[in-house]
Amino acid sequence: MHIEWDDKYCIGHSEIDAQQKKMFEIMNTGAKDENCTDLKQIALVRELLQYAKEHFATEESYMQEIGYPNLQEHKEEHKKMADAVEILIVKLYSEGPIDVDIFEKFTESWIIKHVLQKDCNIKDFVENNVID
Repeated sequence: MHIEWDDKYCIGHSEIDAQQKKMFEIMNTGAKDENCTDLKQIALVRELLQYAKEHFATEESYMQEIGYPNLQEHKEEHKKMADAVEILIVKLYSEGPIDVDIFEKFTESWIIKHVLQKDCNIKDFVENNVID
């Protein structure tokens, strides 16, 4: 399953929106390759983790800048997400590649649900507080 980027995932911050779009691209690379080898899958998940950590730092800095009230909770969510990816990497090293369907479910819940349920709250906060 290919997870299409949609502007509904945008929070209105050009750098953060571009980063989130890039994470979708990384996820879709893994979703397309049903014959992904151990090393390719590990490299892909590591790339996703590295990029996500950069994105989290940017997003957390922005939330700090705008006085976002749920910053600490959001940071904890980011940490849980990064920890889950690190566990997945260990699993890939010890057990070999995971099924593409499992990868898709993991990334869908990890990214899409977070973006729609948590990140869009940042956009709502900015819109309701008229922050530039």
